[in-house]
Amino acid sequence: FTLTLRAGPFPFTQSSLRACESRIHRWMVFMDATLSVSDRVHSAKTLTTIIYALYAGGLLTGGLTALVAIIMNYVKKAEVAGTWLESHFQSQKKTFRYSFIGIFGGSVLASIAGMVGAAIAVWMGNFLGVIIVFIAGCIWLVPAGIFIWSIYRTVVGWLALSNNKPA
Repeated sequence: FTLTLRAGPFPFTQSSLRACESRIHRWMVFMDATLSVSDRVHSAKTLTTIIYALYAGGLLTGGLTALVAIIMNYVKKAEVAGTWLESHFQSQKKTFRYSFIGIFGGSVLASIAGMVGAAIAVWMGNFLGVIIVFIAGCIWLVPAGIFIWSIYRTVVGWLALSNNKPA
């Protein structure tokens, strides 16, 4: 962009016109930079929305789309670096980590406890096996609670994103 002002019939000196031209040029550069930052944030916000949708889909698909979302979080983290959307990426990664560990670990622990309790109940034929099976059933509350927590984190994060607020 080139801006040229001429003195012509106006009562301005050449130096005042150069100063005005310089100010206008700085303003144009600033506006161009502001627009490019705005476009960058808009693009990153769209990406963050897609990742939230993938996490929400992961709650329905057994985590398959959440795997795609976590990969996108790590691959695209440079695009949101230094913006308010970076907090959403950190929140999404944290939610995935804790959900994976809690749901997977709790499910394995509950399954093993259930099998051991059933085996003791059948093999020994006493009440101890029934107690262990009951404890295994209670352990299943851990993955269930973490699943509900994941839904909560996804919804709260997505709402904050739609209100242009950090997570």
